[in-house]
Amino acid sequence: MRISPAITLVASIAIGITALIAARGWLKPSQADATAIAVEEPAEPETRSVVVARRAIPRGAAIDVDRLEIEEWPIESIPEDSFASFEEVGSTAFAARRALLPIAPGQAIVDTALTDAGVRPTLAARLEPGYRAFTLRMTDVTGVGGFVLPGDRIDVLFTWDQTPDSKQQTLITEVLLQDVEVLGLDLNDDLANEDPSVFQTATISVSVTDAQKLSLAAQTGTLAFVLRGIEDREVKEFKAERLTTAPISPSSSPKPVIRRQPRNTSNGPARVDVLTPEQTLAFNVPRS
Repeated sequence: MRISPAITLVASIAIGITALIAARGWLKPSQADATAIAVEEPAEPETRSVVVARRAIPRGAAIDVDRLEIEEWPIESIPEDSFASFEEVGSTAFAARRALLPIAPGQAIVDTALTDAGVRPTLAARLEPGYRAFTLRMTDVTGVGGFVLPGDRIDVLFTWDQTPDSKQQTLITEVLLQDVEVLGLDLNDDLANEDPSVFQTATISVSVTDAQKLSLAAQTGTLAFVLRGIEDREVKEFKAERLTTAPISPSSSPKPVIRRQPRNTSNGPARVDVLTPEQTLAFNVPRS
């Protein structure tokens, strides 16, 4: 039985169109998929609850619920020692935690900015376990011109004379302590203070062993502060610097030269000139 050429042509065209449609569907996404990709938005950052200050909290004020609120913050911007709930703060009416420094509205409440429950916001509340507060006398020079502020970190230099009983001085300066926190200056321990001023005493946070070193050093030499950068917390080893001064010998100073005027036979007083490096002194003395 012969198949009509017309039927064969129509079948071929149908097969071709079917193959073309299948190929287009395989090579590119559908119109609906393309539209979905075009309107896709970036994923929202993951957040977490954070306890923040509802209004300004002054230094020393109790941390109560009325001063706090909870906000959602991106996880990457949340401080490590923050709180996720009011209960975590641990401040109650019977044992309140207090602010060690002023807290601005919207600022996250962190554990390091608060006293322990029931503890006053004193200098002792800022001391870490094993550390002591030690006070030193300072001048405008040894105190970095007054630019040291509470909360800054410093190095302590110690200068002393290795040969105090000799006519020749041998001065030695060494880095006695590094990365030391300044707790207060005179009677000021406010971490929010930003006004430099010359101070007479400085209180620093040191270990008991370092306090012993400072006590001895203050009696035998001179102590001076070196202010560190805010982000500089590295502790290095430095060698001591030495300076030897030449001895001062009495024979090294020039002797005065005495110049007498020519002898004469008059009975009046004689003139004597004493020549020194600075000036000439004239004296009239009896001839006897």
